[in-house]
Amino acid sequence: MAKAVVTQARVFEVAQALTDQGTAPTILNVQEGIGGGSYTTVKRYLDQWREVAPKQRQPVELPEPAVARLMSLGREFWGLLDEQAGQQVEALRAATREEVA
Repeated sequence: MAKAVVTQARVFEVAQALTDQGTAPTILNVQEGIGGGSYTTVKRYLDQWREVAPKQRQPVELPEPAVARLMSLGREFWGLLDEQAGQQVEALRAATREEVA
């Protein structure tokens, strides 16, 4: 049985297919997808793919209701953090006043 030929294009293709399936492309599962290949060769091409892959990804468009809800949650969370920080600052001021007095 002939060994699978590992090319940059084949590694890129398998790595992208794995990513599209929600699987992180590792050297071992790329080798499995190709049907072989040396660790060193697959690693070299996979490293190259990782450098260019983020540039090729398209941004995800969220539905407007989801964006509105996320923004609302963010504002609510920020408000809670602001309130808690204010309480901590006031506690520090009170402790400082007592120490100074």
